[in-house]
Amino acid sequence: MSEKDRPDGLKTCASCGETYEPLRHVCPNCGETSGLLEISVASDVLRRQAKASDLVTKASKLFQKGRFEKARRVLGKAIETNPFNGTAYGNMGYTYYIEENYSEAIPWLEKALELHPNLEGIAEALAECRVRNKGALS
Repeated sequence: MSEKDRPDGLKTCASCGETYEPLRHVCPNCGETSGLLEISVASDVLRRQAKASDLVTKASKLFQKGRFEKARRVLGKAIETNPFNGTAYGNMGYTYYIEENYSEAIPWLEKALELHPNLEGIAEALAECRVRNKGALS
């Protein structure tokens, strides 16, 4: 059955056969990124993905200027627009990491890895947050 014929609206990964929500950028099972978006994907999905990506880019610029709170507001909008954008979660966590608020960073970084297991730098930042947070609790 093709994705457009699925009654539940889910997509199927070409690599492993796992079903997933159309807004996801990567397969939650195998991490595959190729072949997830096909012409049959509704234009609304593509619009939401593009808008969320634009918001992540905007937040990155704010982050680079040290405007972390404003960056978090923009990232919140990106997540609201596309709750499967792992980069938005990772960047949200990273804003807290930079401010040494490790306990706040951890859930955001965990969600980023859940959505996008191969997201660069996130696993390392998460591991460091866990170590530093454990030390703060001692």
